[in-house]
Parts: sequence; structure tokens; C-alpha cells
Amino acid sequence: MASKKETIQRIQPKAMEIVKEKGIILKEVVLNEGNDSSKEAAYTHQKFIQVFKGYDFLENMAFVRTHIMKKYEIKTINLLEILLFLFPKNLFTIYDYRDIGHIRFTYKRLNVLVKLGYAGIACHGRNQNEHLYVLTAKSRKIVIEFYGMLSGEIPVPEDVLRESNVVSDLKKADVIKKINLLIPSEPKRTLWSKRKKATD
Repeated sequence: MASKKETIQRIQPKAMEIVKEKGIILKEVVLNEGNDSSKEAAYTHQKFIQVFKGYDFLENMAFVRTHIMKKYEIKTINLLEILLFLFPKNLFTIYDYRDIGHIRFTYKRLNVLVKLGYAGIACHGRNQNEHLYVLTAKSRKIVIEFYGMLSGEIPVPEDVLRESNVVSDLKKADVIKKINLLIPSEPKRTLWSKRKKATD
């Protein structure tokens, strides 16, 4: 688990200047089901401010998502959400797909994913309802890269967004450059070791 020192070090310099100027005491909190910190934090002028650790896995999602979607020419966030939903299942049926496929009409039918090369038939049944499906190697690569970049295990390349003419993409590339210079937090590094143990 991350130390209090590491948690505080991740607070941005400008914010820390104000903390020191106001003499604010930082109180580290680990959130769990039995700990509703919001009840303790209802002060108008706080001299104690809670800092939270271990909830940074999705910190850079906006930048990672943009990179992944640009790199793999994924047109909508819904398609990425579908791949993330199906990946842990390994094998799935048309009935499993119906739980997620309804979120966008374009991908309502599983055979659309098959035609686009994101899913394939692992085992043929007597009809579509009895087929067993898997994500293709391309889809698995997308999801693995997405998780790897979120955890900081894989650096997020800048080049894909640098090639864009969209101003917001170029600004995101600048932020990605800063992100890649940072050392991933201890909770994120813990995810690497857990994933490694799971695959050994």
C-alpha cells in the first residue's frame, strides 16, 4: 500500500503551496465500504483535508482512451466498452452479448462484431444462438494495451495524437508527455505484480 509520503508527493505543486500557506493538515484516508469519509468532511473552512490513496487507476483514462481509439480507429466509445465487457469472459454466447450489445444500435447484433474482425466463432453450434464466441487477437491486444497504459506499465505513445490536426488531441499529447515522465504510484505497480502472478 502507498505510504502517506508518496500520496502527498502526488499532490500538485501549486496545490501544496496553498496547503502550506494556509497551514492545512493533510489526513490520509483509505476508502472502504465501512468508511464513509464524506460525513467527516463537511466543514466550511477546513484546517484538515483528507487525501485519498489507491484510487488512481483511472486517473489518465481520458488520455489513454483517446490514444487507443485513434490508434485502432475505434469510432465510438461504445465499441471500446463492449470489448472491455467481453474480454474477461474469454468465451461467450449471443445471450451474454445481449447484456451489452443494446447500448448502441450499431453493435446491437453480435455478427456485426464478427464482420468487423473484433469477434470470432470458437465453436459452431446448430445455429447462431448456440455458437460459442471469442474476441479476436486484435480485440485482446486493444484491451491489454488499454489496461497496461492505465496502470503505467506501458508508456502512452505521443505520436498518434501528434499526427492529428485537432487542437484537443495535440494538448492531450502534451499531457501524455508529462505522464510518461512520472513514476507510476505504488498501487498501480501492485497491479503489475498481481497480473504477472495471474499469468505465471
